[in-house]
Amino acid sequence: MTQDVRYALIFLAEIAKQSGQGPVTVKKIATAHHLSFKFLEQIVGKLRLSGILWVSRGRNGGYGLNDGKILSLADIYLALGRKIDLISCHFPSDCHGGAECVQKEIEAKLVGITNDSLSGLEVSHNAI
Repeated sequence: MTQDVRYALIFLAEIAKQSGQGPVTVKKIATAHHLSFKFLEQIVGKLRLSGILWVSRGRNGGYGLNDGKILSLADIYLALGRKIDLISCHFPSDCHGGAECVQKEIEAKLVGITNDSLSGLEVSHNAI
């Protein structure tokens, strides 16, 4: 999992926990989790453009999750411009099977399970 996906998941989890309490700022979550504000700000912008988040501007502004949005891990990857098939062979030109292929198979199954379990997750203050 890439750093931007980790940041996105942390941000979305915090937004979900605080849902119903008004918009949440990037600065608040970046500070609470010791994350890079500038990097998180870029990620949040991508999530907003993809329709995962709404934004409220102004002094008391911030971000919130779009109610009723069904969100999968795949949606987050796509919003961040990542390919879903991040698992690749470590030895594509010299494949001999073995442990590396078993690891790849296990990782692929875990990604599939994660996508399946998140595909029914309704993103709202009641979901998480």
